[in-house]
Amino acid sequence: MFNFIKKLFKAKPAEALDAIVEEYFETDFTKARQARFQEEEDERYTAGLSGGKLELRLKRERLFAWAENPIHRYSDFIAEADICFAEGQADTGPKGDPKRDISAAAGLLFRYADEGHFYLVMLSDSGHLRLDLIFNGSPRTLIAWTETGFDPAPRVILTVIARGPHICLLVNNQWVAETEDDSFDCGYLAFGAENFGRPEGLVACLESFMVDSRPVEVETAYERALNPAFLKPRARKALAETFLSMGQALPAVIHLRKMAGITELSIDERFLLAEAQLRCGLLDEALAEIEKILHIDPEHRAAAAEKANILYLQGRYGDLKALLEAILPERDAEATLWNLLGHAHFNLGEFPAAAAAYLKAADIDPDQGIYALNAARSFDSGAMEAEAAPAYIRAGRAFFAADQLDDLELVLRRLGDISPSSAELAALKAKFDYREGKAEQARPVFESLIEKGEADASIFYLEGLILRQAGQSALAIEHLRQACRLEPSFPLYRFRLAEAIHLDGDDACAEIEDALALAPNDGWILNLAGQYQTERGDLKAARDFLSRAIAALPGELAPFINLSALLLREGEAQAAVECLAPYPEAAAARNQAGNAYAASGDLESALKEYNAAVRLAPEDIDFRLNRAACLLELDSFSDAETDIRVVLEKREEGRAYLLMGRIASIYGDYPRAELAFRLALEKSPKDLALQAGLADIYLESRKLSKAEEIIEGMESRNHPQAVIYRERLLALSHDSLSCTICQRRWLVPKDIPSQGQLRISGELPDHSPAGSCPQCGKLYCVGCRKDQLENDRLVCPSCHLPLKLGEDRVKYLLRKSLGGAS
Repeated sequence: MFNFIKKLFKAKPAEALDAIVEEYFETDFTKARQARFQEEEDERYTAGLSGGKLELRLKRERLFAWAENPIHRYSDFIAEADICFAEGQADTGPKGDPKRDISAAAGLLFRYADEGHFYLVMLSDSGHLRLDLIFNGSPRTLIAWTETGFDPAPRVILTVIARGPHICLLVNNQWVAETEDDSFDCGYLAFGAENFGRPEGLVACLESFMVDSRPVEVETAYERALNPAFLKPRARKALAETFLSMGQALPAVIHLRKMAGITELSIDERFLLAEAQLRCGLLDEALAEIEKILHIDPEHRAAAAEKANILYLQGRYGDLKALLEAILPERDAEATLWNLLGHAHFNLGEFPAAAAAYLKAADIDPDQGIYALNAARSFDSGAMEAEAAPAYIRAGRAFFAADQLDDLELVLRRLGDISPSSAELAALKAKFDYREGKAEQARPVFESLIEKGEADASIFYLEGLILRQAGQSALAIEHLRQACRLEPSFPLYRFRLAEAIHLDGDDACAEIEDALALAPNDGWILNLAGQYQTERGDLKAARDFLSRAIAALPGELAPFINLSALLLREGEAQAAVECLAPYPEAAAARNQAGNAYAASGDLESALKEYNAAVRLAPEDIDFRLNRAACLLELDSFSDAETDIRVVLEKREEGRAYLLMGRIASIYGDYPRAELAFRLALEKSPKDLALQAGLADIYLESRKLSKAEEIIEGMESRNHPQAVIYRERLLALSHDSLSCTICQRRWLVPKDIPSQGQLRISGELPDHSPAGSCPQCGKLYCVGCRKDQLENDRLVCPSCHLPLKLGEDRVKYLLRKSLGGAS
């Protein structure tokens, strides 16, 4: 939630008081002196009075900021904030999933000690409320987004009552939530807002503000807020649902029981209470609620299923079996019920029946390996090893697909006992080895199965990953394509194929579209699509894909790294750094921040970020190489060389050789530079920078024949700088002569031998040199002088003297133009 935190003032005013006060204070912001909130202006946000209200203007997405009221600290208090979003800002659309609907929020910070320690309550533009504790800069959710039932447009009143550890929250004077926390007992107040996803910016306004910290008034307000006569029962339900979604079942039970004390619970509310009681281990109470539901509605499917679950947990297997045999004929497609029936049979010693029920569940939901494993164990318990082996194999495949390696290991152990020589066991063992990082052990098995035609899609997929890791990208892509052919509807295979093609520098558009068609909301596929669109220049589409990837992959850094790269491409280096703020201690984030600073020319800041990245991940060679490149630009050659040597001790890396070659070139050590560049090219023969670097070395060291060879290679690969290097080579190896009139250009090797006497018969071609003037030395071509002969001779137009062919370079060119040997 907290993508960027910045307090909107730098120092407390002179009149600031640190005392904890008991007072009543109210302002409508009509007088700046009485407003108390600090005003500030920044390129990303502003806080100030406008039109009789406090405006907090956030100019970018993913920005959280606040304006503090730093005059007094409060312990117990009532704070009332009249909040609105500026006209046209509030979201008045349908309210549904908070994660989908929320684009902005505003609220209060309270018991604020500093920017790393406070409570925060926010009300969203979709009418949801949330409470967080920020401790040491890290947020901990006390109450997740909860539906309040109030529309925030055009304005809404948010009230916080803090009394000791008790925190009570009201919206428009109606109770919506309460909790307890004793992390902080006093502090300042502030008005805050966060822009989650509004590209046009956000303006949140505080129309009026009141705080009352007088003990009697606080106690009175707290008791009145909790008076059942003023509570809307459905607000208790909304809060209970929130706590249950947070995994806090006990508070959910408490609120639902309080709700039951003031109103009759509906069937849905009773079921919610039973769910909460079940999670608390209150089995008898949960079963009692379920029985009440079934008494009211005997056809309630969820209640019947939950009753079966409770009977199993209570160990009442006979009752469980009877219940399931009664309801399963009408619910034949529910895997969980068949699994419970299997449990009933198993615990009653009816192993063949248990296995049959478990296999029925596995048929309905084959992705759940536990069903097939339960069947295998039932066969084992019934001494039916021949039937157990296929069930174990089926379970193992499902566990591997779900990356449940502990369960897979158990399957492998048992299969090793009952079917040690089976090909299926070998395949599963090889897959397990791969997942355990033992690719070299797995690879021969995969290759053997592929050669025999016994490989399934997963084996082609894993072999493709191994080949790619080994640098055999073309063959890897072939294997990944085959995996997609065998299982065309499996998104992971299609994603890895698209990724491999993209990383090879080829157009993966079709494969990315295929992957999106299979899994349009998969975060990693969206992330790859964002990278692809960034590289092809469609930054609007890239931003959309990456925003969706961030939403689909909460807590994952990769989409933020790619968003930073997009912002950098848009020329927003500072924004590229800021979007990484949620990951201050992530090495990859610090490295990307270094890239952003380096691209903007701020090498000192880049070096600080690269230092942080290397400190956090000292073994990552890319981070060290980025730091080395930065140090090289800062002329810190010795420190750069130290990083490069550390990298080369770990692995022969093309980029490390490139940087080492640059350093050697700077020192004038051309032999060492040449060796470094050649080693680098062996690792990355298509690298354009390496080709240019080696050409530089050959030109600097005057190894022109080698320069010719490397430049020809650059030309054959359409290197964008090939023309420049060809010109440099020609300037070093040839003299340039030109006609004074038409500027026709001739190139003559610098090392031509003496040309001796030259005899000419017949007409010279127009492009040949006609000779130079013995007086002024100007050179002319035949084409420019042949129509102005004097005494049938080619002459200088200025001096009118016959042109001479005495210079060896001119004779060389004449011989060449006439087809003679040079």
